[in-house]
Amino acid sequence: MRAPALAWLAVTAGLLDLVVTRVALRAVEFAPSAQRALNQGGRVFLNLAVLAGMIAFILVLIGFVKHASYIPFFRRVALALFAGIFSPTILLTLALPAQYTNLYVIIFSIGSAHILATILGMAALHWRAPPGIRFGVALFSVAAFCSFGSLVFAIIGPTLDWTSSYILGRALRHLGELCFLLAPFCVAHTTLPRRGGPFKKALVAFLASLLIVGGGIAWIVLRLPADDAKNVLYATRLLLFDSAPIVYAGVLGLGFAFSFASLFSVNPADRQAALGVLALLAASYKPSSTGLLVGMVIGSCMLARAAMAHATMLAIRKGIRPAVDDEDAATDNAATDNAATDNAATDN
Repeated sequence: MRAPALAWLAVTAGLLDLVVTRVALRAVEFAPSAQRALNQGGRVFLNLAVLAGMIAFILVLIGFVKHASYIPFFRRVALALFAGIFSPTILLTLALPAQYTNLYVIIFSIGSAHILATILGMAALHWRAPPGIRFGVALFSVAAFCSFGSLVFAIIGPTLDWTSSYILGRALRHLGELCFLLAPFCVAHTTLPRRGGPFKKALVAFLASLLIVGGGIAWIVLRLPADDAKNVLYATRLLLFDSAPIVYAGVLGLGFAFSFASLFSVNPADRQAALGVLALLAASYKPSSTGLLVGMVIGSCMLARAAMAHATMLAIRKGIRPAVDDEDAATDNAATDNAATDNAATDN
């Protein structure tokens, strides 16, 4: 199962937006003309990521909802329901000027995106994928759920004058961030090449990515004033290690490095999983803007597809059913027999 070409385009544009708009413009002082050019370039990358990501999401969603071999019926209904909320709100925020986008549209888009990511993770856990990718999908799903839960507590606390909501929301936020940071390592346990030519290419990519990402974060933390460094890190919505931000140089550096290295795997499912992790890292934890929400959803879709592909391949090799629930045995056997047909129907 290959990742759609538009998903590759969306993730690439999202990574460029992360580097240009959310990191470079915050960390480095540019001349006014260069700053304007970078701002315009960042908007182009962001718009490209949103458009390509939405089209890829709709194509993948059609495959998920149409083919019963992928997801059980009730999860398909829930997926279609929240996708029906998410897609119009995202398109509405794109079509309307910022001053006409009210708070309710933003809350609906944030809530539906996080619930979609959680449902996709639950659907992927229905399949017997290798432990690494299953744990990674579970951690990303918990991160999405906790992120949305912390937002709910932040909204209802002041409204109901509930003092404990701040403590609960903060605990959920930190738990979700911890899961978000650990998930790439679990996925990499399954997706990293381990021998031959792909291993050598992956090793070079790993070292280069670790040097660039980890070294860049370390430079930001060590060279910039503390307030400026926190401002840059806040662009990724990471606050758990706020008192020791140098930790992010190692954690994020390794997360990106493992994901870029996994792109050199010979298995298309491994590459798709790595692409999903990169999309989620580019979207950052607890996304709230249109482009980042689309990145989170497309990343969750890629991870779910990769888990299903891994489960199908494992089932074919071992002669077992790829899914867990006994009541779906007939559906799951059909998924194994017709995997190639179903995969081709959703590939772009």
